[in-house]
Amino acid sequence: MYKIFFITLLSIVSLNSVAQKILEPSKIYGAGEWVIVPEHGLELKIPENWNGYLARGTGIFRLDCDTTEASVLYFVHQQSESQIKSNWAKGFELASGLEVKLSDSVVTTESGMHARVHSTGSVKSRGYLLAKCGNFGNCITALMFTPAAYFKSFVNRQMAFLDALAFREPIERKEVFDWRKNLTGKMIFTYERQGSSTLEDKIWLDYNCSFKSKSDRTGIFKGTAGKYKGKKKGIYTIKNETSEQPAQLILDFDKLPSITFTLEIRDHKYYINDRPFFYSEM
Repeated sequence: MYKIFFITLLSIVSLNSVAQKILEPSKIYGAGEWVIVPEHGLELKIPENWNGYLARGTGIFRLDCDTTEASVLYFVHQQSESQIKSNWAKGFELASGLEVKLSDSVVTTESGMHARVHSTGSVKSRGYLLAKCGNFGNCITALMFTPAAYFKSFVNRQMAFLDALAFREPIERKEVFDWRKNLTGKMIFTYERQGSSTLEDKIWLDYNCSFKSKSDRTGIFKGTAGKYKGKKKGIYTIKNETSEQPAQLILDFDKLPSITFTLEIRDHKYYINDRPFFYSEM
């Protein structure tokens, strides 16, 4: 259907302020906030009575209505208006067994294009497809959908989802992840299943630079002859990536040699010494 580009939402900027915040996938943004996507030259204002978030690993920015059951999915792509119309006419599969088809003809205005749509399958939904293109090569398509019983509330109100969009000249940006900021005060963990059991490595990184670790296996401590299994503690240091070296987590253990781990992001996943890991609040 579409060639979807991953929307890395790097900063959110109030139009009345120069303050910026690093956004993370799955974080929820409320009504009135402006979401800026510099590399795609896109601005999106969250409408009143809606909230939005970037679905992790999908490249889809989603809005959910606060007052009724309705959602909007935004896709960024580089297609012409004629290609968009052609794709709409063919219909497309949104999920397994859920196909979206046009209910009437496509309407083109100065603000963009829109058409009513409906879903096939067991779940009956109705809504709108909308598209808007900027002057710098990118277009955005929005799919607004709601259960058929609620659709009447949205009739002739679809343009609000285009009016919330604006385009600016794209700015190339290199995503810089602040490992020290994001991992301090967090628990990082890896795990794998063996039969019915789950084997884990856990490291608690306190704000005072002390850590505690608990390992059920060699895991990220592979090659250390099992000396680090069980419960350990010590002092840690996190070094952010530089042009000379990758990001590092250094654990200085009490009564054991220190270990330096390499931290990386590949394909939107976190790795420690080439093993996928996760982190959460302690």
